[in-house]
Amino acid sequence: GFSLAVVSMTASLDRQRLVVLAMDAQLRAALDVSRQRERLLSTVLDTIPVGLVVVDGEGQNQLMNSTQQAFHKLGVPDHVEDPAEKDLLLFGTDKVTPLSDEDRPVRRAVLGESFTDCHIWVGSEDRARAFSTTARTMKDSDGNYDGAVIAFHDITDMLAALAAKDDFVARVSHEFRTPLSSILGYASLIMDESEDHPSGIN
Repeated sequence: GFSLAVVSMTASLDRQRLVVLAMDAQLRAALDVSRQRERLLSTVLDTIPVGLVVVDGEGQNQLMNSTQQAFHKLGVPDHVEDPAEKDLLLFGTDKVTPLSDEDRPVRRAVLGESFTDCHIWVGSEDRARAFSTTARTMKDSDGNYDGAVIAFHDITDMLAALAAKDDFVARVSHEFRTPLSSILGYASLIMDESEDHPSGIN
């Protein structure tokens, strides 16, 4: 009887060990898939030319892609290693008026605001770059604020191109206006002379 019980218990332990090994294999496979997806997401986020910041429901930074890390450095004041959000050099569209705490894109998103194409300048003087910022908030299953994603798109070159185009149009308009005034003046003079000396057949 005792040996039968030992055999039965051994068989039961073997079955349990096989179940545990199977579960362990499943967990390892799931972990591998999870890590692969994490690497894929990280690679995608670091490949896109848009800066991304993700904050959680408490307003704490959870993710900043490599593009945004480079953008972030532009706003760090000299001699400050780890500035708070309020210390970053962020300015309005005139490039000189500092943004108040409430107007800073990340702060607005943390406060639950979603917005599109808000223009700001980051950095000072020659290092300043213009950005279009967009934010979308996330909700939990109960509909409460659960974080946000904020995107920063560098539009400095586009603004420079638009300014160059406006300057070109203004110059061309001026160049056309000057000879046009002369032509109109000559035309008016010719009209006056022809009225003073009407030609006719006698």
